Amino acid sequence: MIARMPRVRCLQLPLVVLALLGPPAVSAGQASRRAAVPVDPVDGILEAFKTHQVVMLPGGHGGKRGYELLSRILRDPRSPGLITDVVVEFGTSRYQDLIDRYMRGEAMPAAAIRRAWQDTANPGVTHDNPFVEEFYSELRTLNAGFRKEQRYRVLGGDPPIDWDNMVSAADVRRWTVRRDSFAADLIHREVVERGRRALVVYGPAHFPRKEVLTNFDMSNWQAQTMTSLLEAAGIKPFVILSDSGPEAVNLQADIGSWRVPSLTLVRGTVLGAADFTTFNGENDRFTIRGVDDFVKLPKEQHKPMPMEEMADAILWNGVTAPPTPILLSKETCADPGYLSMRLKRIALAGLPKGEADAARKACGVQ
Repeated sequence: MIARMPRVRCLQLPLVVLALLGPPAVSAGQASRRAAVPVDPVDGILEAFKTHQVVMLPGGHGGKRGYELLSRILRDPRSPGLITDVVVEFGTSRYQDLIDRYMRGEAMPAAAIRRAWQDTANPGVTHDNPFVEEFYSELRTLNAGFRKEQRYRVLGGDPPIDWDNMVSAADVRRWTVRRDSFAADLIHREVVERGRRALVVYGPAHFPRKEVLTNFDMSNWQAQTMTSLLEAAGIKPFVILSDSGPEAVNLQADIGSWRVPSLTLVRGTVLGAADFTTFNGENDRFTIRGVDDFVKLPKEQHKPMPMEEMADAILWNGVTAPPTPILLSKETCADPGYLSMRLKRIALAGLPKGEADAARKACGVQ
């Protein structure tokens, strides 16, 4: 079970109110911009659900800290009924019926429910860490103590790839390129159209309103993010991106003293005006000429994009985020078929050799 975390408040006022109340001005050159204000992330996220059916929370690939925050959110007494669904990257829709039965408390072998996260379209070990298994177990236990109308539904957001029928890297890619579009359609059908509210837990690269890798050119289907697809369908999610590093502190010095984690709105603030790369670093960008045909752009052609055009809020994780080593439980590695399955999929998808080495190391195999 994930340890129950104490609720730590940065401030008591609602997030929307705090966003309108800035501390002293940050610099003469940015006088028209408010300083960003931190709030407890649980308070801020639950406030966002009052005006949004969908809230995007960075996670999915994270370490212990991310799952502890997720646990705090779902254990908070205000959450049941306000949040109805948790859409997770670490779950495949292929086993949605199995996930539903598990969350209802039906008896089930541990090996059966592990298929829900081990058989996603991600061929590597990303979703096999013990925190994922703790998440499923914890929500099952929480649901057992709730009335039926308060129980959380976990939705596997990954498309229903059938690994038994994958024979080439091209086969795998046909599913991986659908990961954002499948999840957006699932949220539309299973959450929004049913009048429900979902916390969407994925790696943050799925969330920006525009795709930085395509230099913010959204004309090609391969450039679409989960958020851009939802907004094209008329659904306005509350988008949270994550940050950890000294660049934000250079923009606003008091950020270095914020509690970790903290949530802050970015619209109209110093952070919102800063370029997206300030928080996410500068990476290669490409022009899309066709399927699998990407042409690298020279750096001088990289366009700027303010953070406030990409997200509504930032989850601050401190100047130095803790490393997230690959962790696998003893039970996972003890499964005689696990490591061979994972190595076969890594090779089939054509992942770098380091992925296979990391899987072996996590299971103590050289």
